[in-house]
Amino acid sequence: MERLDLYLRLEYHTKDIAKEFQKLGNWLEKSGITENTRKMDRLKAILDKEESWKDHYFEALDCLRGVVQVI
Repeated sequence: MERLDLYLRLEYHTKDIAKEFQKLGNWLEKSGITENTRKMDRLKAILDKEESWKDHYFEALDCLRGVVQVI
């Protein structure tokens, strides 16, 4: 999660961000940690916009911070 946050903040190439997003999804699935699917889905929708995700930069970071649900 931290790496994806860093990639977003440093505006890495879209392919690198997509790869890290996929890794995050796989990690969450394997770990059994409860995720906020609404935030995860919104983050995916933002990142699927290729280069225009930068227009939603702050929303993307907010979604990333809200992905893991603390119970």
